[in-house]
Amino acid sequence: MKINKVYLTLIILFLFVLGIRLYYSFSTLSLANDESYFSLRIIQDIATNQHISFYDSLSYGGRELIYSPLFYILFAVFSLGSLAAMKVLSALAFSSLVFIIYSIAFRFTSNHWIAFITTLYTNFIPLFVAGTTNTITPYAFVIPLFFIMFYSWMRLDSKFYLGLFLISSVLLPLLHSSSFLFLLVIILYFFLLSGGALQPTAREKEALLFTFFSVILINLVFYKRALLDYGLEVIWKNLPLRMMNETFRSFSTLDLIFSIGLVALFFGLSGLYFGIVKEKEKRTYLLGAFMLGILCLLVLQLIPFSDGLIFLGLSLGTLSAISIKRLWLYSSTLKIRSLGQFVRLVLLVVLPVFIILGTLSFTSNYPGIDTKTVLDFTSLKEMPLGVVAADVYEGHLITTLAGKKNIVDTSFLLAPKPLERLNDLELLYTTGSAATAYGIIDKYKIKVIYLSGESQQKYEIEELKYAKENKCFERKGDIYLVKCTE
Repeated sequence: MKINKVYLTLIILFLFVLGIRLYYSFSTLSLANDESYFSLRIIQDIATNQHISFYDSLSYGGRELIYSPLFYILFAVFSLGSLAAMKVLSALAFSSLVFIIYSIAFRFTSNHWIAFITTLYTNFIPLFVAGTTNTITPYAFVIPLFFIMFYSWMRLDSKFYLGLFLISSVLLPLLHSSSFLFLLVIILYFFLLSGGALQPTAREKEALLFTFFSVILINLVFYKRALLDYGLEVIWKNLPLRMMNETFRSFSTLDLIFSIGLVALFFGLSGLYFGIVKEKEKRTYLLGAFMLGILCLLVLQLIPFSDGLIFLGLSLGTLSAISIKRLWLYSSTLKIRSLGQFVRLVLLVVLPVFIILGTLSFTSNYPGIDTKTVLDFTSLKEMPLGVVAADVYEGHLITTLAGKKNIVDTSFLLAPKPLERLNDLELLYTTGSAATAYGIIDKYKIKVIYLSGESQQKYEIEELKYAKENKCFERKGDIYLVKCTE
């Protein structure tokens, strides 16, 4: 495979991945999840007002915000607040993994074809594609930066990559609090090296020390208040117990199969075994530490379930380069030449088609926000000021699309009385007592109650019982207008 063909093939794969992401992003008016609407509002606020605010007058009726700002600043600068530009930027950032994974895989194998196969397999991890497409999230920069740091760590002997690693060590905590994960990976890497009778270099030790202080100090700047208020419980983001069990839950074998895929699981685990047990490659120890770190966090329920599986899938996909290389070389030693060619055909054509079709099917069926819900909240923007009551997972849609105050949303860090608000919200939907409903409506000064299809399923209701044949409520589709109280 000549070098010009390598670049051409990679560019085609990059454009293919980018095209799929853009297709799904622009085939709907809505963004994929609640978090994306939080990001959208922060970015548009920065682009419009040209300053960073850590106070939100609409969330919870007014509260302090806490977040790492660099992602939002960069998106505001490059998108100028345009939603379409943000969708393109996000798709470009995630698609850039094509080049990064290829570089790491080639470092493992020194074979262009195997590196290309690995890149294709990894970029079509089902949950990675489905969970990051049509989103506006710091992970658009965080995930590529993670793997840039992995690649730079493998080449710390070079001054250029040492500098790139140190710069990335500063940028990562400015982007997201998941920077602590990289710190855990490096510490596990040193433990694995000692168990494998391998020695870290002096440069690796110095880079670890720099990363340690960089991650700790920068995160302290932004999350000091949360750490003082919650201590180590800040890991669970102040989530109420009922939501914690949904977000930080244990995983099963079926979760791994459907979210990561059998191919990546098989080749990834095989690659980990061959790299650490058989070859004792230091490069493998690094990604092995990443995979083991994610597994530990998932088992201990210290990382959000979907985030953990995405990271795990990407690490397994990258490690699959080692086992694919062994199978590729083995196929060339087979006495029956046609059998060896068949093995390579399966690796190059059959499995990629199987993986791509499976991932596209998974992505098409992945749950997202209904377009009707987005249109309903947008229609509320012209209404007089007032609090809108909706499900917790629709809280950021209220503030971003309707421009109104909500009762509760999914930003729980430093939020005032989130558990009490969740209980009140549930009671507002499920009670049959008009007096109870009026009490909650008066408490939060509610002007609109939104009953989406998702809320109907969640609370097992078709309508608000107390609003039926009640002149104090006017129903327009899923929107209940509150005309009076007691």
